[in-house]
Amino acid sequence: MEKIILNLISNSLKFTDDNGKIYVEIKVNHQEEQLFVHERNNGSSISEENSKKIFDRFAQTDNNIRRKNEGSGIGLYLFR
Repeated sequence: MEKIILNLISNSLKFTDDNGKIYVEIKVNHQEEQLFVHERNNGSSISEENSKKIFDRFAQTDNNIRRKNEGSGIGLYLFR
């Protein structure tokens, strides 16, 4: 769980400008033993087409070798 939350925040930092805003809200439902993590930012967004891939292993929206932001692409695959 820690890795997933750190990954979300890391991606927000990568794709939000220096003066941008990142919001993280974490809620716990103790009765149902559920954790809710909501993150939003005013950085660049993911296209609808690419948003379907965010739970795929090693998926990246930009496979160009000269891409601006690096990463492994493990993303939310860990959450599955």
